[in-house]
Amino acid sequence: MTADQVLNLITALLAGALVAGLGVFLWARGQIKDLQARIDKLNHARQLAAEQVTQARRQIEQIQRENNVLKLAAKHHPPAAPAEPAAAPAPVDAAEAARLYVESKLRPAEPEPTPDPFADTLVLRHGKV
Repeated sequence: MTADQVLNLITALLAGALVAGLGVFLWARGQIKDLQARIDKLNHARQLAAEQVTQARRQIEQIQRENNVLKLAAKHHPPAAPAEPAAAPAPVDAAEAARLYVESKLRPAEPEPTPDPFADTLVLRHGKV
């Protein structure tokens, strides 16, 4: 090999390495950009979730305060007795209600007999009347 050929070979190798390096750089830059976008999206979702948790805790605290106020108000003001006691419905035994329900499903009411739309017919043999 001559010096020119060696120089051309080294130049071609360096140019190839430069092009390959540029390709890897561009590919990696795209991957890094995609990963950065995913990280930003996750951080935004985490921040939104934290805000929602804070808002939910504030709502819970407000409801608890209102509940305590209503408890105190109910403690100091007993409910007024009704003028006429309402007739209490007869207590229904849960087991009895369940048994009646199952029986109604197992033995449905028999349908009403429907009238026969055709009169009874007799089969007659020919020649004998």
